[in-house]
Amino acid sequence: MAEETKEFKDLIKQRGSIKGRLTNFKTYFSLLSSSDINKIHESQIRELGLRVAKLEALFSDFEKCQNQIELLCPVLDDQIRERDQIEGPNGQSPYELMFGRSVRTQLHAMLYKPTTSTPRRFPGTLQIREFHPGERVQVRTYNHPHHRWEFAVVTHRIGRLHYRVTTDQGASWTRHLDQMLAAPGVPQQ
Repeated sequence: MAEETKEFKDLIKQRGSIKGRLTNFKTYFSLLSSSDINKIHESQIRELGLRVAKLEALFSDFEKCQNQIELLCPVLDDQIRERDQIEGPNGQSPYELMFGRSVRTQLHAMLYKPTTSTPRRFPGTLQIREFHPGERVQVRTYNHPHHRWEFAVVTHRIGRLHYRVTTDQGASWTRHLDQMLAAPGVPQQ
């Protein structure tokens, strides 16, 4: 019996240590979430990722320790209250309580099967924006330091993604689709 009480006390100490580490994470997270989102440094984001990974392992340790305590304890009421204090009344982990979702690991990403099927897109069936000859557009300019866009008219299409355009100043340029914006309401100068 003395050995069981020593084992029980050791498990209670271990659970206390786990609770302390959970409290440290909660304090760190609350300090981080209370600060301005624009002032969070990249190293703090990396550290948060590492701490979240440790949180999952920590919760697994708590689960093992608490299960052993409940097996050794003749009166479960106090232990169930202790579990509810850590997990929450509806059985959620601290991670789920903080972030509102279950923990996702790389293993989840490999095993995840979407419930709804998404249509597959192949290069031949992609929806591509199109411009037609005579259409008014804005094109990206690289030779002027103060403005980045100039108005132009599409002359003709070159391949799938390139167009020949004539600017309002009379220059003829070749531009990729990503370097063009529609400008339907702008009159030609």
